[in-house]
Amino acid sequence: MSVDAVRAHLQQLLARMPDTRPLVVGFSGGVDSTVLLEGLLRLGFGWASLRPVHVHHGLSPHAHDWVRHCKDYAAARGLELVVEHAELEDGAHLEARARQARYGCLERHIPEGGVLLLAHHRDDQAETLLLRLMRGAGVAGLGGMDKLTSRAHYQLARPLLELSRATLEGAAREWGLDWIEDPANTDTARDRNHLRHRVRPALTEHWSAADASMAASAAWLREAHGLLAERAAEDFAACNGAGNQLEIAGVRPLSHARRRNLLHWWCRRRGLRPPPAHLGERLETELLRPPRDRQPRLEWADACLARFQDRLFLLRRDELAPVTEVATWAPDTRTLDFGPFRLEGAEAARADLWLMRPDEPLEIHAARGGERLYYHGMHRRLVERWREAGIPPWQRRQLPLFFAGDTLVAAAGAGVADAWQPGARDPGLGIVLTGVDGESAL
Repeated sequence: MSVDAVRAHLQQLLARMPDTRPLVVGFSGGVDSTVLLEGLLRLGFGWASLRPVHVHHGLSPHAHDWVRHCKDYAAARGLELVVEHAELEDGAHLEARARQARYGCLERHIPEGGVLLLAHHRDDQAETLLLRLMRGAGVAGLGGMDKLTSRAHYQLARPLLELSRATLEGAAREWGLDWIEDPANTDTARDRNHLRHRVRPALTEHWSAADASMAASAAWLREAHGLLAERAAEDFAACNGAGNQLEIAGVRPLSHARRRNLLHWWCRRRGLRPPPAHLGERLETELLRPPRDRQPRLEWADACLARFQDRLFLLRRDELAPVTEVATWAPDTRTLDFGPFRLEGAEAARADLWLMRPDEPLEIHAARGGERLYYHGMHRRLVERWREAGIPPWQRRQLPLFFAGDTLVAAAGAGVADAWQPGARDPGLGIVLTGVDGESAL
């Protein structure tokens, strides 16, 4: 029976997840999410465990009716439906924008360490694989969807992923359920609907097990992607990689395929889109071969790969912008955000800067050009100190400088002025500088 298959798959996956309540369930009112929610209820999850969330996209004239249907369904079972509104305008990439907005709405209701349950099934997996194949996706994309995925602060579970839509419809009929049919799902001008109504029927007519075979291929590709990620992590460590930088000397001996695998893995780790394929040759000629004193950059989308001395830096393009804000460090300040950095009070052993504790607030701003620091008995240009310390050019217009009146008393990455070195009886002020991601900034 279809209901037995649904029940078995729900029990199997829920046993692998943390015992976290509530479970957030994406509930559109369609047959797949209706079977998911009903199956959870019949396994004993009730009002205290389940949090169904319906996303109102505002794209269909039937959207308000769907909200009423979902509210009535939930209320009849003692559940309170959460309705989120995601207003979208017609235009390019509507399906992708709607999907992104839907995830954003759902994530607002997931507690730290919680679980989001979605009702994707085997037909969805086949369509996803075909869509990505037509778009030239790599191993990561062709792996499709996984049953259980760790996200930033929660786990995403798809317990019905190995079941066909026909199985879910069978379970819905056995349980006597009503569900919504979206008329837009018959619009074959949309890519996914074109695959669903024209391409996949032709495939399954000739190869009856096509959907199962595609799901199996996706599973193999996910495993291959995992192995490639392990290889990339090993290469990153061998290149003395840390955060947004690695050493070029470790990259040069790698094969072209391993370089590309490392770069794509690095981009995913930093939440950036990998570079398009046509930039691969420029990586070789412009970043790995130039003389050490050149500082080339390779930019795409929202990312930038920059070379400085013997290191490669992977940055968001907004990380290159100079800091123009002015801030104040008062005697009682503990933490302060300044541009891409976080400044925190620290003990001497941890501090990037250790200076006399000021009686009055210090003004903070980034370099504006020509600043000098009286250091070790000489007025030293900051740009020289930063060059000696290996500070990349873009950071030199971002790092915080500390002023008492018009006097530069300390500069991150350059040091503390002689007159502001703390004496034996001075309690001292320690400041540590980190990026907003918590990694060391220097």
